[in-house]
Amino acid sequence: LRHLLMSASPALAAANARLLCLRAASKVPGNQPPAAASLAAKPPWEAAGTGLIEKVLAQPDHLGWGSEAATVAIRQAQANHRQRLAASQPLSLPQLPHPPIPSSSPSADHPTNTNTHIPVIPDLAFGMLKQGLASQGRLWLLMRHLDESGRGWHLQGALRHQMTKTSYRFCGRRQLANLLKEGEGIFWRFGSGRIWLLSTGKVAANLGLDNATYRPVAMPVKAFLGKVGQVRAHFYATYHSARAVGDRPGMPVARETIAAITGVDPHSQRSYEKLLNLDVRQNIAIGEEIIEGEAGQALAQERAWRHGNALFTLTDYKGKQGAKGRRYHAWQLPNSYGAIHAAESRGGRRRLNRQLIDLQKKGAGNDRVGRRYFANGKQLERSRGLMHVDRYCPTGRFGAGETWSVWSEGIK
Repeated sequence: LRHLLMSASPALAAANARLLCLRAASKVPGNQPPAAASLAAKPPWEAAGTGLIEKVLAQPDHLGWGSEAATVAIRQAQANHRQRLAASQPLSLPQLPHPPIPSSSPSADHPTNTNTHIPVIPDLAFGMLKQGLASQGRLWLLMRHLDESGRGWHLQGALRHQMTKTSYRFCGRRQLANLLKEGEGIFWRFGSGRIWLLSTGKVAANLGLDNATYRPVAMPVKAFLGKVGQVRAHFYATYHSARAVGDRPGMPVARETIAAITGVDPHSQRSYEKLLNLDVRQNIAIGEEIIEGEAGQALAQERAWRHGNALFTLTDYKGKQGAKGRRYHAWQLPNSYGAIHAAESRGGRRRLNRQLIDLQKKGAGNDRVGRRYFANGKQLERSRGLMHVDRYCPTGRFGAGETWSVWSEGIK
């Protein structure tokens, strides 16, 4: 080595001296055989933690290990290595922004309509009950509810999916096909793969209505998804919900009158009231005190003729009507009924009547009996009936029922 150093040029000697200084600074021993691990090690530009190489590459191009040629060689080797790594990587497309996820449509498994109630005009419900079209009417109301955009039509396939595969399911595919066939021309019509919904006025005309009398009420959506008996019960209850005043029940009404208006016979009325747990309040009227003599007998005959089997004798043991122990003529009045549906705006009824304005109207009504039940005595005194009938106003409560005072024309 000494002989080589003596025969070497001054430039080479300076380079070797520089190399020895670098070895001493980095604590790298010289003239030692490489270990097996070091033989398999990566080149300096591939290995991690090579502080010396990093320092050399971090310096400007004209600096390095004291040799500009060595610095250039190392930089070129590192550039070739990067090119080989890039060529070995699989071809990939540039990352594009993700498109927005489309919102779920009414035909999805979870429809977007968050409204939990459907407005129902009681007169339409009565027409469906009278015509035996409660199931088809239920489907028509649900289709209108699902038509949030107001297009007036549904695709047949989308409707089939909604009514049989989503939370709005209430029947199978075969039953749905039967309902669509039975309701064609009354509630909807088919065309171009779509089901076109008829307007409320056209449906009312098809059901035989010529005027809407009662204000709309809000029926819960879940009431439409049960058995058809439950749907009929709710359609029947819309009559009482429309007549109620806030939390107070409506005025007394006879079951025969209810049957004539709704098309539901008295036996079914009681069944529906029990099914829906409807508030049914009994009412009795308290008439004149029972007296002896011919005048008392004439009064008893008049009351018996007017009220028949509903007449009975009431003994006032507690003295609520006067002295204790007195007896009065009393008779049972029709029941009063509470509401189970919230009242809606009257605008729906007015719009329906405007659509029905060209249809035949009812008669003038001169043969009808005047109003019979009033909220208080002031309204009763101002009433002018068309026939000589008894008129009533409430006076108090008894248990679950209510007592009414009576004003009779022709009886003094």
